[in-house]
Amino acid sequence: MTRPASQEAEPHAARMRLVASLAPPVQHGLNNLLMVVYANLDALGRSIPEGTSRRQLERIEMAARRLESLTRAILSVSRRGVPDMVSMAPDGVLNGLSPLLELTLSTRLELATSPCPPVRLDRAALEYALLTLAQEAAARLPRQGRLSLVLRNLPEEHAVELCVTELGQPDEGEAAPRAPSVVAALRALALEGDGSLTVEDGPAGRLRLRLPHAPA
Repeated sequence: MTRPASQEAEPHAARMRLVASLAPPVQHGLNNLLMVVYANLDALGRSIPEGTSRRQLERIEMAARRLESLTRAILSVSRRGVPDMVSMAPDGVLNGLSPLLELTLSTRLELATSPCPPVRLDRAALEYALLTLAQEAAARLPRQGRLSLVLRNLPEEHAVELCVTELGQPDEGEAAPRAPSVVAALRALALEGDGSLTVEDGPAGRLRLRLPHAPA
């Protein structure tokens, strides 16, 4: 007998809530460990003269800070276990997610954001859509291809626009089709936020997601 979709979703939702509940103690533990790492790096930095050893120490600190930003991004994503429509600045979401996007695409990511007014959105859904987009682009883009994400405010239209473009695609007709799940995720965001999604033709596969400014 096939289980109803609602019953199948319950265990998944419970797992997501469990993962979300683990994020705060993991974050606390990470903060404590990083305090020890940075304190010792600072002490060593004040005792080591300029030279090769000092440069090696600086590289260790850079790696530690990179690990910190990546771990915080993972914890931030895992902390949101259930859908929640709230008003928030979308540039904060993209900037917070950038370490995971860069991990997926490396130098093939072009991310540009500008300060934007709050919009109503489900942060978990936006993060899911962007991570799905990055994973799919990493698999389908050619070696020299790039994924461009440009977020800008449109004050005259009282809206915010996220423009997604795949750069370096081959001529039209040769590009691999984009996974329907990517467009579906962005379309759901537009619908829930009273916005719109425009899918433009062409090898670049440009998508324009627009969301209205949240009421003051």
